[in-house]
Amino acid sequence: MIPGDIFIIINFALLIVIILILLQVRALNRRLSGINKTVEVSRTELKEIKNKLSGIDKSGSSLTEKI
Repeated sequence: MIPGDIFIIINFALLIVIILILLQVRALNRRLSGINKTVEVSRTELKEIKNKLSGIDKSGSSLTEKI
């Protein structure tokens, strides 16, 4: 092999490695995006529960009456 061929092979291998890294980053990004959506839904649900709890009278009325 001449040095030019070795250079081409190394560049091709690096290209494959870069493509694999980009695919892994893309998969991780999708997974984190799904987790982020779940957290946002949980926050919304917690805010709704907080609003329901804050609507309860201080006189001790039951939770089921307000919900």
